[in-house]
Amino acid sequence: MAEPAQSDIRQLRRVDLHVGETGFGDPDDPQRVAAVLDVETTGLDPESDRVIELAVRRFRYDPGGHITEIGRAWCWREDPGVPLPEDVIRITGITDQDLIGRRIDDRVATDIISSADVVIAHNAAFDRPMVEKRLTDLPIKQWACSCVEIDWAAAGFEGRSLGWLCAQAGWFYDAHRAQGDVDALIQLLRHERTDGRPLLYELDGRSSCE
Repeated sequence: MAEPAQSDIRQLRRVDLHVGETGFGDPDDPQRVAAVLDVETTGLDPESDRVIELAVRRFRYDPGGHITEIGRAWCWREDPGVPLPEDVIRITGITDQDLIGRRIDDRVATDIISSADVVIAHNAAFDRPMVEKRLTDLPIKQWACSCVEIDWAAAGFEGRSLGWLCAQAGWFYDAHRAQGDVDALIQLLRHERTDGRPLLYELDGRSSCE
């Protein structure tokens, strides 16, 4: 059997963010700070379900939407006080034993998120109420939802799920874990649109405090 042509093979690279300056954009331009976050929870109801994992990473970016510096990753787990549903264990790989005695550091998590000019999540309609319910001292922030506030089709993508978007951009990661989702989204926000500008440029212009 003949070997497939190189053009018939597509390779994916693992998302691997490095802390520090990126070498992109102009760090001498005015900078804003974004905090990308994601949660894993006991279920999908913000009223009754609880956060079991919270991950956040900050970065700096210039007016052109270029990420100029990436900060360290922060991730906490928390014991919800109730057994995890089987589907949550299956999807996340997190077990009841992993959460025994664990708790989010409210002060540190609140300080990190509060320090950002904009908070970004891929499904902010879900993540935002879960985070605001859990971190009761978090002030009103400007939020952005990369799932609905980026025109993915115009940028040459199909669909909106984070894993599929990443694969189309040439990347893979450990999905359904908060830190993996955060880093994957940051990698996507660095991806250039058809006009050469990073996707972050489009997202930042559409975010709001509502």
